[in-house]
Amino acid sequence: MKRLFVLIALCTCIQFGAKAQRAIGLRLGGGNGFGTEISYQHPLSKSNRLQADLGINGGDNWGGWSLIGTYQWVKPLEGNIRWYYGIGAGLGSWYNKNGGTYHNTGVYISLDGICGLEYVFPDIPLQLALDTRPSIGLINSRGFEMDLAVSVRFLF
Repeated sequence: MKRLFVLIALCTCIQFGAKAQRAIGLRLGGGNGFGTEISYQHPLSKSNRLQADLGINGGDNWGGWSLIGTYQWVKPLEGNIRWYYGIGAGLGSWYNKNGGTYHNTGVYISLDGICGLEYVFPDIPLQLALDTRPSIGLINSRGFEMDLAVSVRFLF
């Protein structure tokens, strides 16, 4: 039990010692994505992180949601500019209505990648990013899709 406690304490110190920050904000996408997504980044180290993007979109006769998670490698370029790339998976659902009746609904699963550039402001806790997220549908999808987005995230 004592060893488990020491291991947990050591992992916690390593996590906070990396000085990597969590980030939350909006990913403003286009293409075949869900438009605006809530985006969250959780650091694993200075050079690795997890990102989750939740998109919910719809209109009068259609709607859906998408949750995409990616594992990312982050590399410095110059100053406060970094580039990143990663791989992950997506899960989502959609529906279409015709005259108040649901006639086309489903759940999909995708394999997703991500590649982009980000800038972290030195004096304020703000991150701006531009990325592309290609996606290959595995179940109930249209095949290959590409999403381009600008992100604004608050660092904490």
